[in-house]
Amino acid sequence: MIFLSKIYVKYKSGISDPESINILSALDKLGFNNAKNLSTGKFFELTIESKDLKSAKNEIKEICNQLLTNPVIEQYSFDVSEFNQ
Repeated sequence: MIFLSKIYVKYKSGISDPESINILSALDKLGFNNAKNLSTGKFFELTIESKDLKSAKNEIKEICNQLLTNPVIEQYSFDVSEFNQ
């Protein structure tokens, strides 16, 4: 079976995010004064072949922990669904 995973990565709470700080500052200078909080991150779409949904989820977790994130400063979440081409 083929599965499609959408993976979202962002900094953990309490970790400084300089890109977000700069974007918020720029928004304020452009007159968007209602923007109060911003979090940047990364997004990945991954298709994976696996025997079942549980196995696919386990492999995606391993991929996230070993390559796509720095577990010390980042957190991730993902959605997985069967991929229909």
